[in-house]
Amino acid sequence: MSIAVMLPVYLNQLSGGRTLNCCGLMHHDAEQYENGELFARGRNEALARQRSFREGITEFSASLLDSRIEGNSALLHVQYAWTAADGTRHCQPGIHLQRWEGRMIRREDFWVGEQYEARRSQYFPDPA
Repeated sequence: MSIAVMLPVYLNQLSGGRTLNCCGLMHHDAEQYENGELFARGRNEALARQRSFREGITEFSASLLDSRIEGNSALLHVQYAWTAADGTRHCQPGIHLQRWEGRMIRREDFWVGEQYEARRSQYFPDPA
């Protein structure tokens, strides 16, 4: 299966807040990087990191703002929102660059916080 077939599956899971299911679409030895730093190596570590994050969350949502496919890569512009157990609400945009191999993600780079705006401008520039 191709990225064109599998990306909608991933996006459906993401928009439904099922981030643990998204980890199932990662290759067993995939790598994830956050702001250039290794975040997780392999599907199991990515799943463990997501589980840890989600333990303190009572609500979670992800909205796809924009996306495109370039060859075997997918670029995603996502707005995340979650509520912590103490009731604090958080919103955070992010940019994802996923490199797919067949039906699995081989590598994912994502940028949030201070690096978000530079990557947004690079990958999703405002129309002129």
